[in-house]
Amino acid sequence: MLKRNAETTLRPHLQLQLALIPAARADFLRWQSELDRGDTRLLQSATAAYHESISGLKQQQQELRAQFRAGLRRSDAPSVPQYELRALEQTAKLEQARAWLGLAHLTRDASEQAAAIEQGETLLKELGDDTIPDEMRLDVRIQLAQCSRLKGDMTRANYLLRQIEAESPPEWVRDKAMAERTLMLLKLDRPADAAQQLLAYRRQRGALPGELRYLSIRALVALAKVAEEKNDLQLAGEVRGEIRTQVAAAVHDVGGYWGARCRTLLEFSERAAEYGVELAEIVGTAESLYTQSRNAEALQEYARAVAAAQRLGKTELAAELAY
Repeated sequence: MLKRNAETTLRPHLQLQLALIPAARADFLRWQSELDRGDTRLLQSATAAYHESISGLKQQQQELRAQFRAGLRRSDAPSVPQYELRALEQTAKLEQARAWLGLAHLTRDASEQAAAIEQGETLLKELGDDTIPDEMRLDVRIQLAQCSRLKGDMTRANYLLRQIEAESPPEWVRDKAMAERTLMLLKLDRPADAAQQLLAYRRQRGALPGELRYLSIRALVALAKVAEEKNDLQLAGEVRGEIRTQVAAAVHDVGGYWGARCRTLLEFSERAAEYGVELAEIVGTAESLYTQSRNAEALQEYARAVAAAQRLGKTELAAELAY
């Protein structure tokens, strides 16, 4: 369409939509990667897609800014109103920031994560200093709170979330703020407070959306681990029973991505309770490689699991894995 209608007034809108396609693909690949952390190819594909989307969105933002400035110098009315060009540029900048934070969540290298957070936060702060629509302003603040949490600055994150909550925002914003608050508590090793907070929010809101259900289960998994470490096996069993109930409900009621995340979290937590976290991660990677028909790599991971089990004194498990 752009080739056939080079002068269309919709051209900036269509070009931005084209630039958003790699960003959507990157998000999709990231979601797949988070469902299968052992699939390194997915991880690499998602990382490459985020870099592609960031590059395209940056170029589009620069082109929109140039068009906006050119319009200021014209004596007649531009074909595309200035306010539309400004709004499109702001959207390109916001989506760039979102892509940087997606990359920060994806990478497993601390220095790369810090750099990605810094890039995203810089763009968000530039938007925060600009005149933007209310909905975008709330979105920017949520993401800035996320940046602060990822950097470990819980005081700043809490300050931003209080600002948001004081404005009586729409439900989708309240849900995002609650997710950030829950993630903060989990990062601070306060799973009981996280679980209580979500329970109170559910009583106020009604049924929780997918992400908050997943975080509720994460809090319960952490509580079960604490109970097991204290050798309170009765409490641990009760909590694990509640986890299974909540996972079954999430898979049935929510389904899709978050239902799958809840199910894989349950599977990993039960394996970790039996094997320990280190072994559970290695075995999970081995199984993932096997399902990808990467049999030689899978055998190497199973050999690592056997060696780790022997080192940890789990001789029966080592024999089982070797078999």
